[in-house]
Amino acid sequence: EELEELEELEELEELEELEGLEELEEKDNYLDKGDVSSTQPRESKNEISDSDVEEKKIDHDDGVQQQVSQPVSQPVSQPSTSDPSPSESADVNSRFSALSLRTPVSITSNTSHELPRGMLYAPNATVDKPAPTDPPALTTTTKSSRRKRRKDKKGLGPDEAANRHLAKQFNRSVRQALESGITADIIDVLRSPSGSHFALDATVLETVCRHLITHAQFSEATYCLRNRALPATLSVYQTERALLTLPQNLRNSSSFDAADMIDALCVATDFPSGQSSRAYFQRIVRGIALEFLEEATAARDRICSAPCERLVRGSQCVVDARLKRGRRETDVLVEAGNQLGVFVPETFDNRGIQAGDAVGILPYAGPYPMSAESLDRNMIEATVATASPLVLRLNDKSNRNLLRLLLDPSPGNVYRVDKLANRMGFNRQLEAARIIAALPDLGGGECPMARRPSEELVTAITAMDENIAETMLGAAAQGRCAHPHRVGSTSTAHLCSRAVGWDLAGENQRRGRGEEDNDDELRGIATLAIEKYGSVEDVNDSQRMAVCGAAANRLTLIQGPPGTGKTAVAIRILSLWSRMCRGRPVLATSDSNIAVDNLVEGCAAAGLRVVRLGRPEAVRPELLKFCVDRPSNSEGGPSPAPSAHAFKEKRRQLRSAQVICCTCIGSGGDILDGMTFDRVLVDEATQASEPAVLVPITRGCRQLVLVGDHCQLPPTVLSSKAEEEGLGVPLFSRLVACGVPPFMLDTQYRMHPAIAMFVSDLFYGGKLLNGVTAPERRPLAGFPWPREEFPVAFVPVAHGVEVDDGVSKMNEAEAAAATDAVSALLQGGCAVGDIAVVTPYAAQVRLLRRMIRQLVRGPPYVEVSSTDGFQGREKEAVIFSSVRSNNYGQVGFVSDWRRVNVSFTRARRALIVIGNESTLRRGDPETWAPWLAWADAHGVNMDKPGVPRGRYDPEQLRKVRGGTTAAEMLRDVLQRQQAQLKIAENQLKNAQRNSAGHIRGDAKESSEKAQQRGFQTVKEDLRLMCNSDGHWDEDSDEEVDTDNKGHESGYGSGPSITMSANVALEAKKKEETLDAWDI
Repeated sequence: EELEELEELEELEELEELEGLEELEEKDNYLDKGDVSSTQPRESKNEISDSDVEEKKIDHDDGVQQQVSQPVSQPVSQPSTSDPSPSESADVNSRFSALSLRTPVSITSNTSHELPRGMLYAPNATVDKPAPTDPPALTTTTKSSRRKRRKDKKGLGPDEAANRHLAKQFNRSVRQALESGITADIIDVLRSPSGSHFALDATVLETVCRHLITHAQFSEATYCLRNRALPATLSVYQTERALLTLPQNLRNSSSFDAADMIDALCVATDFPSGQSSRAYFQRIVRGIALEFLEEATAARDRICSAPCERLVRGSQCVVDARLKRGRRETDVLVEAGNQLGVFVPETFDNRGIQAGDAVGILPYAGPYPMSAESLDRNMIEATVATASPLVLRLNDKSNRNLLRLLLDPSPGNVYRVDKLANRMGFNRQLEAARIIAALPDLGGGECPMARRPSEELVTAITAMDENIAETMLGAAAQGRCAHPHRVGSTSTAHLCSRAVGWDLAGENQRRGRGEEDNDDELRGIATLAIEKYGSVEDVNDSQRMAVCGAAANRLTLIQGPPGTGKTAVAIRILSLWSRMCRGRPVLATSDSNIAVDNLVEGCAAAGLRVVRLGRPEAVRPELLKFCVDRPSNSEGGPSPAPSAHAFKEKRRQLRSAQVICCTCIGSGGDILDGMTFDRVLVDEATQASEPAVLVPITRGCRQLVLVGDHCQLPPTVLSSKAEEEGLGVPLFSRLVACGVPPFMLDTQYRMHPAIAMFVSDLFYGGKLLNGVTAPERRPLAGFPWPREEFPVAFVPVAHGVEVDDGVSKMNEAEAAAATDAVSALLQGGCAVGDIAVVTPYAAQVRLLRRMIRQLVRGPPYVEVSSTDGFQGREKEAVIFSSVRSNNYGQVGFVSDWRRVNVSFTRARRALIVIGNESTLRRGDPETWAPWLAWADAHGVNMDKPGVPRGRYDPEQLRKVRGGTTAAEMLRDVLQRQQAQLKIAENQLKNAQRNSAGHIRGDAKESSEKAQQRGFQTVKEDLRLMCNSDGHWDEDSDEEVDTDNKGHESGYGSGPSITMSANVALEAKKKEETLDAWDI
């Protein structure tokens, strides 16, 4: 203890010499500011006069400092109203040269409105100045008080000019670290204790986030956002730009760290449109980021595990490549060398690396998998500018050294180019989420008014989560009943049911003039248009109601069970819209290219001027004449480089078209920039994820139609975390869960009535009617059907064994039975193209293809596909293999009732199901057990063909799912999503509470923000800070720059200041000074 006291005293001697100078400087500054009157000339600040020198002596025996002050030349005109409390002097930080030690000042009645120690300050922040007081008096301080002060952190005083100056110095030091480009230096500055009281301004914060995110430092970015930023610092546009730098190579980080970073980023983002927009934006961005990073991780694993020959054969890699300078500064031309003897055609039907794809440039050392360490250290990300010739555009456009390294013509300087995750889809979905969440015309390019959907659609979409929560609570309280929802301005169902007029382009002008639309009149106009153009001729009642609803409602949901003519109804709606809004094209989209091709084919048959956007290799050959990107030569060779004339020609074709068809992600392409679409239709909307559907909606949509079936398979999601948080729930299903009633097409024209019987009873509550008769769908010959004129059979395979290859599963016994069934149908005269074999597992797909191709050795081959890949298709005969066969009744996702629905409803005239009866019956009592009971009751089980067993009660079966609401179907997913939203809401509340009373921007902006967010607790917090003393740094050598706000403005943020009265009283008992970190 004596040694510690001695060391402390030696340090104090050094500090006392500085304090003598600092006290003099404090008095000079006080006089320079004019707060006291002085009639005598003042000396220079850098000169020390004899009259101002304070003699200090230290008694080493008792540790008491004897301070003798000489009188000042001029007395202070205003006496102090309270005694100043002592405080320690902080060490001079090397990164902040202007920091210096100051004498203590207590928070008195005159300064009670000032911020306590630990508050964070922004460079441009201002508050009311306290009443002028005396210069700090010199007091006698004991060793124990000094020791206690030394344990505390350096605080901030009530002088706002000095505080803003310190905040600007902190921001300046961060900018200097950013200019160096060294990540470790940036992290050191951000984590420095000297900057714990300050926050970054919007520009610096965005730049820091972009740098840390680019280098996969998600944890450090989270720390910066939570400790160096106030809530609502960034704009939505700045947040989007930061997230656009999300890397493909995570290095040592994980997608979970990225999700936490996104949560913190949304708290630091300002959403002027309200809390619902914040929650919606956060949910969407988390989902697409998790999915993108999962896809990027899969690409990374592929590069590190697969040999180059396999990747080259799959057109996912180019090896032995040399790079040359392109026409642009950041473009590089790839000259491929020997491709390991693999022939890679350069025709337009090669679906490998294409324009717009993200690729990684890596050193090529041989035809071996790339090591993870080498990939982390050397991968350079680029974007494909053109595929033929292969031109890459580097994402890092400012790194000239990197470009010089790549273009080095040394003999061993060869590279490989690997295809990465789909960054284009991520960027477009992120942009759509920003447009939905941001207010239009904010002056910073936040959201162009032309691209923003109508306010009714935006409100209906962003309020879905709140409406779903109320619907689920209402269903729990009232039992199974109709969807309870609010009837008001924020009710999703109410907003979607509003009528719209035919002149949507002038809607805003009419509202600006105060003209209100009458729903009855608008619906009457739509009815007249339908009658005039004959849009409901030769349709059934359910189809007529769907077309009429789509013509008048703001948002229309059309539920089309299998075979009910969803696409035909969509074509009628597009035809009606094209005639109603002459001169303005209509946008028709879908998530899959197959569905888009069906729309193009239907529109062309209806006589509409249709244009197809998209890659030619994804378009059916007979529809290439409608594609604006079709190849210029018939041989399909490389197309010439795009020119300005070709671009203008494409725009001319688009503007002259009546209907433009493309995928949902494709609608975000640059070719459509400058064009808006008042009416948008999305076909197969339940197969598209919610963020993907937002892309066409954010093309200025004012009237929307979603066509799909939420009783079929949802979109495929790779990330299990994103799926748990609801990314796999399509927008269609969410709207149904909110209480938006869909128009159900109730008559199917595809299946034999026997095939549709069980599907209608279990999945659609018996509401699905038959539009075809049994004689029109006679069973196919060749297969030994258990019952004549009943084309359904179950083939039990009890001896089969499921084999797990680590990724997927297969069953050789079931594959052999499926091959026998294919052989029987072919011998009966069925065409090869009329048969499809469907199974849930990819390994079984590969096994079936090998076995069936031994049976059918030449093209065309029998189509073998997974259930997910065959959705939306149909064949005359469908053979389904369930694969699962075990003694413990585990069936995995084979039990998904939507997957069963899709598998059984692809067939027109023959359905053959192969599986292990005991495993299916025990493993899934809700879907497979009822179907097996139905098969036994109708005698279609091949173990006893034609012998009915048991009794089939359709009414009982209809009660299983017939009364289930959409919210109940999605209950598990929606409950997890609600829990996630609750966590996000608590994070925002905590951040708002911690930043209560912080100063942002100028005084006017600060008061407005405080009034908007209800930050009224600062005075209460200051009263609780019962033993807080303040330190501040007032450097008058350099003026505080308050004009250059855009470059050096800053926001104050940091640790929590709000505390309870119990904490304050407990601290008072211990007689310890509280600061932000203690709280």
